[in-house]
Amino acid sequence: MDSYAGVSRLFAAVCHPNSGGRDSGWRLVGHAQHQATNPSIRTHLECSASRARSSSAERASDPAAATCGPGPIDAVYTWVDGSDPVWQERKRAALQRLGLPASSPSNRANRFANHDELRYSLRALETNMPWIRHIHILTDGQRPTWLNTDHPRIRLTDHRAFFRDAGHLPCFNSLAIEANLRLVPGLAEHFIYFNDDMLINRPLGAETFFAADGRPRLFVFPKLSYALEHAASRFAAPLVRWIQRYQATWWLRHKASRRPPFSAALRHTQLVLLQRSDHPIRRFKTHHTPIPLTLSLLDSIERAYPAEYAATSSHAFRSAQDLYFPDLYATHGITAGLALPSWRRRSELLYFHLGRDDVRDLLTVGPGSHTFVNIDDASEHTSSDSSTLSAALHRLFPTPAPFEHVDPSVNPGSGDFSSRAG
Repeated sequence: MDSYAGVSRLFAAVCHPNSGGRDSGWRLVGHAQHQATNPSIRTHLECSASRARSSSAERASDPAAATCGPGPIDAVYTWVDGSDPVWQERKRAALQRLGLPASSPSNRANRFANHDELRYSLRALETNMPWIRHIHILTDGQRPTWLNTDHPRIRLTDHRAFFRDAGHLPCFNSLAIEANLRLVPGLAEHFIYFNDDMLINRPLGAETFFAADGRPRLFVFPKLSYALEHAASRFAAPLVRWIQRYQATWWLRHKASRRPPFSAALRHTQLVLLQRSDHPIRRFKTHHTPIPLTLSLLDSIERAYPAEYAATSSHAFRSAQDLYFPDLYATHGITAGLALPSWRRRSELLYFHLGRDDVRDLLTVGPGSHTFVNIDDASEHTSSDSSTLSAALHRLFPTPAPFEHVDPSVNPGSGDFSSRAG
């Protein structure tokens, strides 16, 4: 038995003895087992259906748009061009106003670098998920020069259009942006949240992301320690909760200053969850993948943690006091019955670290070799790395999407990039 199969069977045995596979929804110990008998879950699902039905007229006029149960599905991207001098000046002024040094971990240049990933992510989306209705691209007053913003499926949205508090702008913190996603104008009840460095590398249907009843299928990955932790909570819940609290507190006290802010935000979020419950929290291993969501789920989370939501929104740069939403979506959503776990193999995900991994390896990636391809700008890299990255992405997705302005004189994939010797 391989490690994946062993961990998956353990998860299935712990969570639901009759589980039928990695996408099966399992019953969580200590929580309602059936949505029909849980008024809170039933209310949110009815709210989801009601919101989706409100767009039925638009859906009828757009038969190509995907429907999930009662409604269409949108895509949402965050995007920034860190080379824009006007944007750089706004960031410099924000750092100065907040008294943060330019060397702050929250201000690492690689976090804002633009390698044209959005262009290829949209090509991948159009190739492998053409059923997406609208594509919302959230920016700080910027626009990709190649993007046809007049295309009927494109919604280019400035941060000022959906941040609840204009005093929280300008914003250079993706978690603060996520704290305001629910307010993006015209966003469908069902949507999939992308970063611009995420590419879908094989055809996927709407059922991959949403169940028949409209609940999101959140991508989670087997982790043995989490499975054992959950098993132990069935007979030693107070001890497991104490250990979880001690681990998070110790980490924040002794390691936070040496780790990226998102790692501290993850532990902070665990403490927030523990403070709201007398039980251990149900932890899930997530990775940097697209996240299917509903407005109803976001509404539920915001009402559960209003002060923390507002604080996260107010942080112009990443902070150890942020809510870490990727894990919060899973823990809150699955525990409350508003989302389902979709167990994935780690081998489905190619996570490439630009500047750390040999970028020429990307030239060997083919369509369908992985479900998800992520380009993480992890550290310093050369201009040759950037050129090879462009060549690799162009090789994977050479066909322009219908919402691109195409300049035939520009071929991002041109150039002679020799394979590695030896």
